[in-house]
Amino acid sequence: MSATTGPALTVTDLDVLGPHGPIVAGVGLEVGFGETVAIVGESGSGKSVTARSLTGLLPAGLAASGSLTVGGVPVSLDGAAAGKAGRTGRAGKAAERAWRGIRGSRITLLPQDPFTSLSPRHRCADQIALPLQRLGLSRAQRSEAVLEALDKVGLPARVARQYPFQLSGGMRQRVAIAAALVTEPDVLIADEATTALDVTTQREILDLLGKLQRERSMGLILITHDLGLARGRADRVTVMYAGRIAERGAAAQVTGSPAHPYTGRLLACDPPLDVTLERLPTIPGSVPRLAFVGDACAFAPRCELATDECRAGLPEAVTVAPGHFAACLHTGRVPKPELKTEPKPEPKPDPQPGNAIAPAEEAMAATTPAPSGASVLSIAGLRKTFGTHTVLEGVDLHVAAGESVAVVGESGSGKTTLARIVVGLETADAGTVDFGSGSGERSRPPQIVFQDPFSALNPSLTIGAALRDALRAGGRDRSEVGELLEMVGLPTAYARRRPRALSGGERQRVAIARALATRPDLLVCDEAVSSLDVSVQAQILNLIAELRERLGLAVLFISHDLAVVRQASQRVYVLYRGRVVEQGETADVLGSPRHDYTRELMAGVEGKGR
Repeated sequence: MSATTGPALTVTDLDVLGPHGPIVAGVGLEVGFGETVAIVGESGSGKSVTARSLTGLLPAGLAASGSLTVGGVPVSLDGAAAGKAGRTGRAGKAAERAWRGIRGSRITLLPQDPFTSLSPRHRCADQIALPLQRLGLSRAQRSEAVLEALDKVGLPARVARQYPFQLSGGMRQRVAIAAALVTEPDVLIADEATTALDVTTQREILDLLGKLQRERSMGLILITHDLGLARGRADRVTVMYAGRIAERGAAAQVTGSPAHPYTGRLLACDPPLDVTLERLPTIPGSVPRLAFVGDACAFAPRCELATDECRAGLPEAVTVAPGHFAACLHTGRVPKPELKTEPKPEPKPDPQPGNAIAPAEEAMAATTPAPSGASVLSIAGLRKTFGTHTVLEGVDLHVAAGESVAVVGESGSGKTTLARIVVGLETADAGTVDFGSGSGERSRPPQIVFQDPFSALNPSLTIGAALRDALRAGGRDRSEVGELLEMVGLPTAYARRRPRALSGGERQRVAIARALATRPDLLVCDEAVSSLDVSVQAQILNLIAELRERLGLAVLFISHDLAVVRQASQRVYVLYRGRVVEQGETADVLGSPRHDYTRELMAGVEGKGR
């Protein structure tokens, strides 16, 4: 850790060039010691490329230029030019040696996914100690430093001897934090480091990062698409769009009084927790590649305020207020979205005062009964164990025809196991799972939409081939591919494309189309929008709502995002350690939670309040 005078990190005129043109242009950023700066924007905005430029971890074929200073020490961005794969010559190896002296000791990157950033073949101690080897410490000194690092992130010493696959997601992320901070860098860049975590674990990890930051006066950069997190945890926010900075300023200014239309639209897409909207606002279109934009406002094609002047030249950043800047010709004209809300139910009295988590039977006694309409899914007394571990116990759940029902809870609560049992990917040890079509006819098997649209589709098949396979499995005509694509809002020409040519949101639309190919009565969405940025998430949630209304489709929505659950479901079941502890109408349960566990989940939601 360097002396805490001056900024911890300063970068000016950062440009990143790829094989097909610029990816990032003219980015400037300053982070003080002990300060948190969030970088937000949709996928494709350049957030992660910027993060990797600042840590010398760009992929091969990308070149960075600009001025970077970390802890008062100038750093050549030329070393980030080719990534490890391209550093084969004498100059490349010298650049990599220079970066090794900076990366870890002065600046370090905490990646998004601890499942892939940690090696499954090496014990946690070896991975935490790796950055210490080049410091010349003895084996005993490294072992002592590892145990100290584990203690600081709240993990017991036994974790040092364990492998990452033996740990929960939250524990793996703590190990990754220990490895990132064991050398006490000046700046930590957390690239979507809490995206895959449930609200309780996310809060614990963010609290831990904040504690370590205060202890070390460390600069912290949060790369995120979670606007609530940016609002609640950052001192300042930088909004990126198509490789450039659209707006920057104090978090309260940027999120409370956005000066750029893009920021305003992005904030409008963020699902609220306190009200239920008829439809979520969206941003039409997608983020363009900077190489195809030229000298014009990249947001103009999607902006309702755009004029010919916006399309004729690149807008300069203007001062909106002290410390608040926006690259827009129409600052001060950002419209507030008109949000149509559904009727708000009357709050019901809390029958359970006190702080202790009540038994499931007591909590359930005071909740809203399930609707009595025709059922497409009825679960009674469900039990599931893996070895000696009980995952589900005594679960009762009902979904009526055309209804949207959510299941929420922390990681390990049994949500995904429940979903897999419903679609036949797991079998229950006890209890019943009954399906009805809602019309008295023989029901069609439920279908599932998985969390990750990138791994859910076969990369070797065209979209048309994947949909034809699904249609054939459902006994339907293969010529219906175009109809399926149109149903999920995609052009029929996409049938000739492969998944790699589609964005994350487009892939998830294809996954939904594939699930609908058999005309199921029930669609199971297992964290189906958790990996998407807020604008694409809003589009997918609206699509599911429209399909439910148009087709009479019932939806079982598995999620750890309570704001998404508020918008996506009519009723909700709260799972805690495999048991249902509260259930009822979503607006009632989330608006006036009666179980302490539900209250705890609500308290963990970042930056949205109630």
